[in-house]
Amino acid sequence: MKLRSTLAFVVLALVFSCAHMHPRVPELRSHDVEAELTLLLQVVCATDLFGNNDEFTNFDLERRYGSAVVIDGRHALTAEHVVDCPSGQRLIRGTLPDGHHMIMTVDREDHDHDIARVVVQADAGFGLLVSTPIVSTVRAGDTVCSSVAYPKRGWNCGAVQNVDPDIAIGDIRGWWRTVPGNSGSGLYRDGALVGIVVQHRWCGEPGKSEACGGNATGLFGIHDDWFNK
Repeated sequence: MKLRSTLAFVVLALVFSCAHMHPRVPELRSHDVEAELTLLLQVVCATDLFGNNDEFTNFDLERRYGSAVVIDGRHALTAEHVVDCPSGQRLIRGTLPDGHHMIMTVDREDHDHDIARVVVQADAGFGLLVSTPIVSTVRAGDTVCSSVAYPKRGWNCGAVQNVDPDIAIGDIRGWWRTVPGNSGSGLYRDGALVGIVVQHRWCGEPGKSEACGGNATGLFGIHDDWFNK
């Protein structure tokens, strides 16, 4: 079984091209720090890896895409469902806006809040000078924006509809446009990080109209647990 697990990881590793990142320490532009700290996540899960026989032939690879927000020189936060693989066999690649990419692993998961923390495996980390984000509260009527990396990089802005502290997942509900692949992006108010986008909502019948709103899990009150190494 140990040999099979090793072979499984080798197969996942071959899916990605070389993920070597050259050491670098650029200064971030102050007017667009949030976008600079938004990662594109590509996750490959191996499912039904060995089937019902002894041959390494019966397996399937599932690809997922999402976003993540860098919180220090080595760690980023994302939605837990983006990186959760039922088989436990997964490979994660994070890509910065400048195209540099690196292999990452999950070092913390919280299914109840749909939040996960991923860490860079390379010694150089992200190669960025990163200050810990300011975390703030949010209330109904506030304008918020999510910095997304998939399906394309950009900003989705809108008003907060309501905040329900009794809800663990998606306690911040609002009208910023959110589509599949936006999960894991950081939600900001005036430059402060307020939450992680975890869900999208449909204006009409799912699959027959565009998504028009999103839900995010608020970080205020729980962020100390995630920002402490």
